Amino acid sequence: MKQGKSTYSVILAALVLLSSMLSCYIDEKEDQIHLFDQYYTIEPTSLMEALKHGEMAFTPVNQRPELIPFDQQVTVNWSQADYFYIANALYEGAVGKTLLGWQLGGANFSLTCSQIQNGFQNGRFHFFSVIKVGDEDSRLERFIDIDPRYNFVNASESKYFPNLADSKSIDMAELKISAEQALQIAESNGGQAARQSVENDCNIALFLSPNFMKTTGWKVMYYQTGNTLFDIQIDSYTGKIIK
Repeated sequence: MKQGKSTYSVILAALVLLSSMLSCYIDEKEDQIHLFDQYYTIEPTSLMEALKHGEMAFTPVNQRPELIPFDQQVTVNWSQADYFYIANALYEGAVGKTLLGWQLGGANFSLTCSQIQNGFQNGRFHFFSVIKVGDEDSRLERFIDIDPRYNFVNASESKYFPNLADSKSIDMAELKISAEQALQIAESNGGQAARQSVENDCNIALFLSPNFMKTTGWKVMYYQTGNTLFDIQIDSYTGKIIK
């Protein structure tokens, strides 16, 4: 199964579209400055334990590490909470900044259908902060890609000015349905049947992205390259299916 490249392409395309939606308008246009973009290698099997002991577990590298064939990848058992923990540890320990005070604009997680009993195998986050520069508002955006499949994490930051986007944020304190719960709801309402119909030769992606998806809930997609097998939207506060 060509899981790695297909999943990466789907999510990357979503992020590119999100960025375009936030920065392109009919009458006005935002300017963008890239402030930071750094890859770090990690050891997935020992990362969580190393972070809990306060060890430096992120090694900066000059370019994105090479992709690893699916049959050579390590399967992790990481939850939504684990990915958030890693994201915060990355910024505080390696980048030397903090995510405290930043607003969460989007999150997505992915795995293959054959890994349904394991944790998520990739997690990506979009954070933003609107700041005042003189008489003008600017928007700072941070993207974090945590990819244990390929032994790396990536952190990047850009500045957009003037801020023309009406960005919506996700209040994690009010969020009632986790990514794990959303996946189980999807499984019970058609997802399991969809993946079993192709003998688990598929991928699963979960999006929580009010700016890109135009919904406050989770969108769960089961797909093969170029073919959506099943998708569902779930209210992230009640767990009900959004029609």
